[in-house]
Amino acid sequence: MASVSSSLSSSPSLSIHFSPYTIEYAKTNEEFEQILDSHRVDRNDEIGRGIIGRVVSTAHGFAVKLFNAANLEKKSIQTKFLQLAFYEARILQRITKEKVRHVPHLRFLVKGNLQLAIGMDRGGPTLRELYRLKGKIPSLTEIKELSRRWLYALNDLHKLEIIHGDIKFANLSRKFIYDFSHSLLTEDIIRSKTPLCSGWYRPPEIICGEAPTKAVDLFSLGAVIFELYTGAPIITELRLKNYIESALDHLNKLEGLMQKSIPHEFQANILSLLDLDSINKGLEENSFPINVKTFDERIDEMAKKRKDQPKKVELLKSFLRGLLDFHPERRLTAEMALMHRFLRREKVTVLTTSGKASKKARLNN
Repeated sequence: MASVSSSLSSSPSLSIHFSPYTIEYAKTNEEFEQILDSHRVDRNDEIGRGIIGRVVSTAHGFAVKLFNAANLEKKSIQTKFLQLAFYEARILQRITKEKVRHVPHLRFLVKGNLQLAIGMDRGGPTLRELYRLKGKIPSLTEIKELSRRWLYALNDLHKLEIIHGDIKFANLSRKFIYDFSHSLLTEDIIRSKTPLCSGWYRPPEIICGEAPTKAVDLFSLGAVIFELYTGAPIITELRLKNYIESALDHLNKLEGLMQKSIPHEFQANILSLLDLDSINKGLEENSFPINVKTFDERIDEMAKKRKDQPKKVELLKSFLRGLLDFHPERRLTAEMALMHRFLRREKVTVLTTSGKASKKARLNN
């Protein structure tokens, strides 16, 4: 329950306390900065930057996303900027209220004149920092545990009718799914030109301009897991940007933009998605699955290097096919993915110190 800790008549600012966060209102820019100081925000310690805001740290170990529309010239742009910022804050409030697992929860909101600060939990380095920049890959056991954690988060979000919309290396850590700046409530979905998903994590239906659904998060997560296991994405970022920007209007120019190392069959499937006639026909015939042969080859090559058990690798392939199905309606949901055999825990019998048998759960690895 909220309680007003100070009134506008007795103080220049208003602070409303919720559990476990507060909302504070500043009348002036000076008051806004003073409130940030009270939260010990370090404006010089930048830990991230997005399209409409930058993220800094606090001495208390939180992350703070700062939005400032004051430098934007047109009032219409300022209004749009703040609408996006407050929309993200609204989603974080819902997430925090419902205690969604494995996502950052809201700690404080500071609302000022053309400014907003969102204080939230901080969950450690991202996958980009942990693996890609260091050229490392996690073990299959680690991939299972991380996948389970992220799927719990997506399952909770989807039950609240929230689409994350930007699952990628830079928005995932061992602890959290980050960054809700691209997120949507399903009630607010707009069919055309919704800026969801980044780079090669963008599912076919978004490339083709279809209305986003919860299934976009599962395709993006599948692309992340594929990259975690093989050590390389399906398509290079530069090439994908080029072919998305050129899409549909320049189909005849696209073939040379695809990465040569991509198996021909997979490349053909992606290119076919950019032809509207093929799209409509393919969606009717459910003819856009991942090509089994080339998909298997890429995973098998890495499985030999990793020396993973063939049975476990086959389960991984089945799991990824369910997430990466080109048809969103056939894709695994987060709840279904959590029940997949790849993530199932096995029951094993172990002896306790007293010599009695005890059942314990063990990862299926």
